[in-house]
Order: sequence, then C-alpha cells, then structure tokens
Amino acid sequence: MDRLPEHTFFPFSAHPFCTPPESEELADTLRRVLQRAAAGNATPQLARLARHALAGLRRIQDAEGLGAISALVAREFHLRPAVLKSRAGGQRTAFCRQLAMHLCRRISGKPFATIGTHFNRNHASVIYACQLVERRMARDAAFGQFIKQLELQITEAAANTATANA
Repeated sequence: MDRLPEHTFFPFSAHPFCTPPESEELADTLRRVLQRAAAGNATPQLARLARHALAGLRRIQDAEGLGAISALVAREFHLRPAVLKSRAGGQRTAFCRQLAMHLCRRISGKPFATIGTHFNRNHASVIYACQLVERRMARDAAFGQFIKQLELQITEAAANTATANA
C-alpha cells in the first residue's frame, strides 16, 4: 500500500492552523465517503465493510437523537434517563417511557423498531405507547396541551443546540 507524503494535510487532523469540524459535519463527511465506497468501484470486501460501517453510523446517529429526546422527558419527570430504558415496570415509569416513545416517534419520525431498540423494547410496545398517548390526548384536552408544550420544549432545545453548535 502506498504511503502518503509527510506534507499531506487533512483538515480534521491535529494541525495547529486547523479548527476541528463539528461532529455533525464530520459524521456527514464520513457518511458520504462510506456511501461512495459502498456504491462505487470498490472491492467487494471494501463495499461490504462500508455498508456495515454505514449501518453502525446510522445506529449511532439515531441513538443520539432519540437519547436527547428521552433525556428531556426524563428530566421533566425527575427521572434518570437510564430508568426509561430499564426493565423497571412501575406505573409512573412505564407511563413516562410511553410518553418518551410517543414524542420520539412524533419528533424524529424514526421507525417503531428503531425507537423500540433505543428503549430496549420491541416495535409493538412502541406502537402501543403511541396509540395509548394519542387516545388520552383525544379525550383529555389538558393532557394534549401538556404534550404539545413538552414537544415544543424539546424541539426548541434541539434548535438552540443546533444554533449554538453552528
């Protein structure tokens, strides 16, 4: 394998005149490179490795977004975020988990299976949680308003984080 000359400059290296890119920018660049490798004229082994790495990158990005939503829900209900992912089955914990699942689906639009994996549940549990919260919102206007306010808080927090990172 050919070696790169010592004067080769990579913008993400520890070069003293280079500011490191934001994590999202770096992840987007990595995703584009991996997509090219998976779809291009790469060897079958490299293409398979690139597809595997892309799947891992997607899982990481999904978990990051869903983790932020579930952490904000946990904070709102004075719980540790890990409790929402645990097997704890108390009524209060289960209801908070169902709210978090519903908000994850509504805000992120991720598939039920992805949300279920995040909460250590199956897709049917997420479907049930979403239906349960929707039914309660339909019959209880105050609860519906609370959920809409919580959703607004989460989306505003995400927007503030995005602008602070920009």
